[in-house]
Amino acid sequence: MPETGIRIVRVPFWGLALIAALLVAMVIAAAVLAAGLFLILFPVMLVVAAIVALFGWPRVHTRGFHRDAGSVIEADYVVLDENGRDKEKLTEKNAADRERGARPGG
Repeated sequence: MPETGIRIVRVPFWGLALIAALLVAMVIAAAVLAAGLFLILFPVMLVVAAIVALFGWPRVHTRGFHRDAGSVIEADYVVLDENGRDKEKLTEKNAADRERGARPGG
């Protein structure tokens, strides 16, 4: 019989039962931990929600910044060609070259 390099290991029943018991114990421990965190954090979040509902959310005031829903943000922009070069500067350079009689782009 040729050697394949695969080794079959037989795990006894008690080993499988032990692994299954450990997995069940870990799931139960995680559930107890989640329930404990919920019981601690839920009342805290209720109190925070009640404070926000009664007094409103605290506002952060910054100088010179007013956010309006309909405001327009103004900015300068540059149109680039597919190589990332400024098209307007290239057009101005080509026009200057034409006036001089030079070949555009050269």
